[in-house]
Formats: sequence, structure tokens, C-alpha cells
Amino acid sequence: MENTTNELQLVTLDDWDNLNLSNGNWNIPSVLNELVNHENHSELHSKGLYIHVQKNTQNRSVFDNNPNPKVVNLANTYMIKWGKFNDGILKRRKDDFANHYHYRVPNFPELPNVAVRFRPYDILPANANPRPIVDGEFRSGSSSTLLHLVSTKLDIAYEKELGNIVKDEFRPLGVFIPRERINIPIENIVDEQQFLDDITSLFANFENNRNLY
Repeated sequence: MENTTNELQLVTLDDWDNLNLSNGNWNIPSVLNELVNHENHSELHSKGLYIHVQKNTQNRSVFDNNPNPKVVNLANTYMIKWGKFNDGILKRRKDDFANHYHYRVPNFPELPNVAVRFRPYDILPANANPRPIVDGEFRSGSSSTLLHLVSTKLDIAYEKELGNIVKDEFRPLGVFIPRERINIPIENIVDEQQFLDDITSLFANFENNRNLY
């Protein structure tokens, strides 16, 4: 298990937008240098499982950007997200922070069921109906990350089992949001550091118990 929290906290929206992991156009923000192999143009964490915790202290929820956007992090809650990655953890997080996570409020520029674009230079097919563009202030970014753990020693087949253990432990404190998320009201966590330590221990024990070293 590796803790990559610091890297995610420091990555800016511009960094996520400009991050390019393809051989032909390699562009890695310096804060992420420790997570890639520049010689091979590859990620050091290419396949495995992760747990991601972020804290939304605002009075507005964070949504994804699917055709019918849904809440991923309710207002004033912690989000615990777990899952698998099989094409690099940075590619997985780039999808979240460059293409999906954003705030919506009652006066949001578009209807709740409308996906949006964050950047005017998004390229769409000539015959496509362009999605509306919103200002950068609506993007949540990754600075709210409190914990980001990855394990390349765990087979992605263990994703469901990991999720069941996380839900058993933390669902009583909040609500389960499909898919693979738990939102916990900030007021329900008395000791934030102990909360993060408990999640770290859970993930470490899960990895150790699989004897995959």
C-alpha cells in the first residue's frame, strides 16, 4: 500500500487538464514526478485497488458529469470512494478531476440533467450538439483530498470484497451512494485524524490478509 495523498492535494486544475500520459505527448506536472517512470513513459501504479477520501466543506454538493449528473459528495460531508484501476491511477483520477467533479447549486447555469464542459477547448465531433461551458469556479478539484491510498499488490477481483468491508465499517456513520461511495456528515466525525487512521488501517489489513507480498 502506498499513500499518495500529498500529490493529489497539490495538483491544480490546470495540472489535471494538461496531464498527458501518452507516449506521443508526455506531459507530467512536477508534483506527480514520483508516480511515473519517465524513461518508460508509464505510471508506477498501473493496476490495483484504491481508497480515496475527500472533504466537501461547502454548502453545495459535488456532482459527476455523466449525461444525467448525480451527486458524488454531498454538501458538508466526507466522501469515501473505493474501486479498481487497470490503466493507471493517474488516468483514473484525471477522469474525475478534469472531466467530472463539479459543484451544482440552485442557480447553476444549466438544468440538473444536463452534462457540461469545463474548458472551451474541449473537442467534439462536428455533428455533435455542444454541451454548455461553465466557469472554473464550479470545478471542485483535488485539493480537498484528505487521503488517497493505492495498492498494486491487490488483484482488482477483490474490489467488491473491499467495498463490503468499507461499507460494514463506515456506512452506519452516513449514507451509501452508488456507485462505491459513502458520504458521512462532517459533524458525525469527532476526530478526523483518527477517522483517517482507521481507514488506513482497514486498507492495510485488507492488503496484508491477502498475503500478496
